Amino acid sequence: MIKIGLIILMMLAVAESTTANYINYHRQVLVAESLLFIGKFEEGIAKYREIFSAYKPFAKDCFIALQISAMREDTSSFRYFLVKGIACGINWSTLNKSEHIRNFLRERKAERLLLEQIYSDKRPKYIQSINRTLRDSIYLLRRRDDSGRMISRNNMTYSNHIYYTKDPVLDENINILAGIAKRHGYPGQRMIGIKDPEIDSVEESPILLESLASVILYHHYCGFFLMKNELYNGLLNGEILPAEYALIYEWAYEGYYQSKGQYRGSNNRFIFTTKCDYPEKDKFYNHYLNPFFYCKDTLLVNSCRKEIGMQSIQHQFVKQKFAERNDLILSTGFLNLY
Repeated sequence: MIKIGLIILMMLAVAESTTANYINYHRQVLVAESLLFIGKFEEGIAKYREIFSAYKPFAKDCFIALQISAMREDTSSFRYFLVKGIACGINWSTLNKSEHIRNFLRERKAERLLLEQIYSDKRPKYIQSINRTLRDSIYLLRRRDDSGRMISRNNMTYSNHIYYTKDPVLDENINILAGIAKRHGYPGQRMIGIKDPEIDSVEESPILLESLASVILYHHYCGFFLMKNELYNGLLNGEILPAEYALIYEWAYEGYYQSKGQYRGSNNRFIFTTKCDYPEKDKFYNHYLNPFFYCKDTLLVNSCRKEIGMQSIQHQFVKQKFAERNDLILSTGFLNLY
């Protein structure tokens, strides 16, 4: 197994770096969304155009802007956002997940033909822009992660009402990923793109616009500690969405505390060769699968979220209701958590 890690590291090309501060980008996106929530659609669309002209956007934000421009029947903006969206990984299958986009294209046959041609021209350029060697390496780690967890579950030991699980594959994978991140920067959406069945020759997933590497961090609580600087730099340079960063952080602390037996009622602990000690938790994002771990101090939570460009609790609630009222897909990624 160690040889696999060495081969992966030797194959990788140097990743492109950027100096743009994407925390500012995400804060501006929240302004654009807020304009939509109060019915100022034209102003919101204009704000998205302004942001996307200054930064290479995230696929999620392009997808939202596309839905809004389709809903408002703004053909010019739809074409603009489509070009931006293709450049950051949106494929035609994802477009068809939105009822507004499907209706928009169905009612404009001539425009659809033009947009399909634009897609055909620009899609190969996106595929060429990502680091395919690195992407293939991360995808290999994901597959090994999934198979390793399945094997380890079949080899659990039980003692004093606790299931203990040893998983050498997850241990090795997290160290390989950490080595990649330290050499090339964290491999996020700009560097290796998003999950895509067309590129990876796999079955289509119901999860839209998902990052590739973060799942590996969910499986090993030492990942955040090992890559703390690289993850934060990934947040700054546009590799990681704020909600994705928050989820990795929250999940790491939950796993760490559970491994120490500090959460009452936990009955499944992984035994890793890789060891890490976290400082006492001082950031709270209330962004985890189990609300049991949420912080009751919402002012503190919103302050922590603001630091990384993440939406406030109130913004998140309004966004969910806005999506429901208007039949929009505004949450994407792993379990629709970013």
